[in-house]
This record gives sequence, structure tokens and C-alpha cells, in this order.
Amino acid sequence: MLSPSFKIEFFQKIFILITVLLFIPFNILFPQKGGYVDKLSVAQGETITFYISSELPKIAISFFKLENGPIYKADSDSFNTSVQNIPADSGYINGFNWSPSLQYTIPLTWETGAYRAEYKITTDSIAAIIFIVKEDTLGSYSKTLFILSTNTWNAYNNWGGKSIYAFNSSNLERSHKISFLRPMGSIDTITGKDLGVFGSPDYYVYGNKLINWAANNNLLFETVSMYDLDVNSNFLNNYDIVFLAGHNEYWSMDERVQLESFV
Repeated sequence: MLSPSFKIEFFQKIFILITVLLFIPFNILFPQKGGYVDKLSVAQGETITFYISSELPKIAISFFKLENGPIYKADSDSFNTSVQNIPADSGYINGFNWSPSLQYTIPLTWETGAYRAEYKITTDSIAAIIFIVKEDTLGSYSKTLFILSTNTWNAYNNWGGKSIYAFNSSNLERSHKISFLRPMGSIDTITGKDLGVFGSPDYYVYGNKLINWAANNNLLFETVSMYDLDVNSNFLNNYDIVFLAGHNEYWSMDERVQLESFV
């Protein structure tokens, strides 16, 4: 007969196991194919690099502008792909270091805004990457700027095993540093909903709704990532109005100082 202490210990372990399984998303337990880009924002005429892991030997990317649509823009040429390995350790810190799959030059005619790159990871499955097209001459399209919450997207991203939160990190131990050079969670291209709450950009929760509202009211603005403020300390000098939407939780010190100076 089992002792009471053994029973308590056993059921405590079962409870902990169930809790971990409920709170750790499937991309930790069952790594998926996916992709990422070398930078989240790119100007017209600049080149963006895609890093893709797919079961298919050859695919193409379809590009859409996310504005009351999505609005189809173009297809890339076909390119070779394969399944790329997720680093066993510290990929969430140092990036996945995948081989580049495609370099794509943004047409000069593409308007500033949020874009979605769709591609196949299996015969029946589509994955997507959200990126931003900014103006090659800042402030030339509009003096109103929308900053998407790209830092917060990545803060909750646990591809490779960890985010900056313990509850969705492996071993329930968070990382104090994370890389943008890894996939984010999958996006349902039919409904526009994040398939994984954690490790997914929350663009559709906030940003997309504001962009659609602005388009319906004929409001013009330019769109950028948080990181754009880091690489240019005078970035906001090109604008008269700056607005944010929703869960914009994480800022670097340089980003914060620049926004406070603007205000």
C-alpha cells in the first residue's frame, strides 16, 4: 500500500507536468518550420533577406500589404529551400543563423505600411512573416508616423525555447536577452488571427485594426519599427505627429529618450 506522503509527492509531480504542458506552446515541444527576416523594416529600393525552413524543395513568397485587405502586391521568383535546424542552445539569444533563402528588393512603388510575406512550409501549410516598408525619404509621404510594437512582439516570442518570460520558456526559466533573428508564431492567413498567443506578433490584435480605421478615414501616415529609432537618434525630427497602438510595452533607452524629447 502506498504511503500518504508518496501519493502527495506523485500527484504534485503530475500537477507540475500538466501545468508546464499547458503553458509552454507547441513550438517548444514540437519545433515547426518557419522563417524570419534580417530586419523588420526596409525602405523602398532596399533589399530584405528571408531565412526560410520548409519541407518543400522549392517555393515562392507572395507579398501582401495589410490594409483593408490584404492587398496582393507581387510574387517572388521561386527559390530553393530545405528544413533548417533550430540551434539546440542559445539560438533564442544569438539568432538561428540559418542560411539565407531569398534576397528581395522592395519596389519603389510600394507604399509605406505593414506587409505580409506568405510561403509554404509543407504541401498543405502556409506560414507568414510580417515586415514593414518605410519611406526612403522620411516624412515625404506624411508627417504623421505610426510606430508598430515590434519589441513587444519579440519579448513574448519563445522560438528556440525561451522568451523574456518564464511561463512560456523551457524549464520555466526566462532569458534576459533575446534575438530578433528567429521566427515568430504562425499567423492564420484566412482569419488574420495569431495561431499561437505567445511567440506571435500581436499585429492583428492592435496594429491592423488601427491601420484599417485610418485607411477608411483617408488618414495618411508612415509606418516604422521600434528599432528605427535606435539606429537614427533624429528619426522623429521628420514628423509632426507620432502615434502608437495597443500593447507597446518594451522600449530601449534610446527609443524612450527620443520619444520623450519629441513629446
